[in-house]
Parts: sequence; structure tokens; C-alpha cells
Amino acid sequence: MKRFLGICMAVLLLAGCAVQEDSAAADEPYWEENKFDVEIYTGKFDGTYEERHLGNQTGEYGRELAMERAAGDMAYLLAVDGGFVPMPDLYIDGDIPYAPLESLETMGITAEYVRNEHHGYHMLLRRGEDTLRLTYLYRAEKDGKELETAFQLLKDGYGETYIPICFVAEQFGGTARFVKDFKKEICNDEKEYGLRVGMVVVEMQAEEQAVLTFEEGLAEAQKASLEEFNRMEEIRKKTGKVFWRYDPMAVHYTGENLGRYYVYELERFEDLPIFVNRYTGEIYGVQPEWQGILSIKKRFPNIRRVLS
Repeated sequence: MKRFLGICMAVLLLAGCAVQEDSAAADEPYWEENKFDVEIYTGKFDGTYEERHLGNQTGEYGRELAMERAAGDMAYLLAVDGGFVPMPDLYIDGDIPYAPLESLETMGITAEYVRNEHHGYHMLLRRGEDTLRLTYLYRAEKDGKELETAFQLLKDGYGETYIPICFVAEQFGGTARFVKDFKKEICNDEKEYGLRVGMVVVEMQAEEQAVLTFEEGLAEAQKASLEEFNRMEEIRKKTGKVFWRYDPMAVHYTGENLGRYYVYELERFEDLPIFVNRYTGEIYGVQPEWQGILSIKKRFPNIRRVLS
């Protein structure tokens, strides 16, 4: 189940070159709330893909993280509270996504193994005053109330313990969504790829803070679309280059949400969805591929690249 190949890659790299510690530290990928940048590439080695995130200090995309492909040539991403978790090491059993215990840290959940006469050997999870007990069978206990599930609650493999992350998030008052094929479900892209991307989106943020309505998010997306259009107009005036004309205000809300992100589309560019953070108003967009499988960056989709 442990599919991260970074240690192996590091050995190969160190054999051929020296690595400066300061540079490596600056390059370190990390999770942060509302940090929704990610790039996915086909791997240099058979059966792998490469995952890239913004570096820890540089603000540039850091070193590539080599991951083994899951069954069906899948790459799986995990987003918690608007930010991607590097190297999530998810795996899917049926339609149930499982994640290693370390992923719980991003959700504000602690975990410890406990053994007692009533529950036997089990996992005790805590978030604030709430508790959740998971057994190796199909039984859980939430704040003292027993729950029955149709799936196994704890799985072990390669020295790791895995938990059904959507179930756990929901038991602690969060929301979770499993997108089986991001390109088809979110990007309206029916092309067949050698590597498909699945995504688990978890939201643990309380709703008390002020949020944008989807109408206000639409206004932000239209504003960014117009700015992108005007940049192309400036290029046209300076160089005489002709771009395919389109209506930059033809942005609409799809009715879809990815956690805290409203999902919008620009007419004629529906395969490049726009994500507006309902808490911050920040805009991310799927970027046109030229090398990778998936690229999401903190900017409006690069329409100029499509039309160039």
C-alpha cells in the first residue's frame, strides 16, 4: 500500500550528484490550508507518475515526488481544507478511499492504539471533545454510540495503518467527496489518458466564518476572465497577433463544489474549470496541458496558451 518512491529516487540522485541541504529544505513540499496548486506528470519509470507542489520557501514548484500508480493506472490526490496533501498514499477498496493515519494531522485529528476488555485492540481518534473508536472489523463507536458499517474500518499494510478517510471526516462533522475521474467529472474531458487522476476532497472547516455566495464567486471569476482577455488584447495591439475571439464574461457556475471551491466554466473552454475559494475569494484554474496530465495553478486558466 505504501506507494511513495521518493526514498528510492533519492538514493539514485545522491549517487550521481551532491544535494545542498538549504536548497532541499526550500524545495520541500508541504500541506497548507487553501494551497491548491498541483501538477501531475507521467513518470520517468514504468508504472510511476510524478507529483509536484510549490516549494516550502521558494514559491516555485519543487522536486518531483515519484509515486507508484494504483490499479487501473490511477493517481490519487487528497485535498484537505482547500490544500493538497503531498504524497497522500491513498488506495481504493471498492468505492471506499483509505488513507494512512498521518493524513489525519491535516484534519486536526489525533490517533492512538488502545486495548480494553470491551473493544479489544482498536484505534481511538479524537478531535476536540469528540471521539471515534475504529475496530479491525465493521464496528465503530462515536462518542459512546455504536455504529455498523459495510466496510472494514482499519487496514494494515507495509507497516502502515489505513483508515476510511471519508467516513472519518464525516463522523467528525466534516464533509468528503470522492471524485473517481477528475478529468471526466470536473473537466468535462472524455479523452482517454494513460494515467487518470482521482481525488478525495475533505472539508473540516466550520461554517461560522464569512463566505462568498456562488453569485459573488461568479463575479470574481468573470473579473479574472476579463483581465485574461485584456492581456491578450494588449498583446494583439503590440504585435498584431490575432487570437480567436470569445466572450470573457460567458462564465457560469456549474453547480459543482470541491470542498470550499465553487466550480465555474468559461464557454468554449469547459475543459479548463475555474475554482473560487468561498472563504478567501482566491482563484485557481486548470491549465492547458503541454507536458503533464493535470496542472492546477493559482491563476485563471491560461487561455492565451490555448489560442496561441
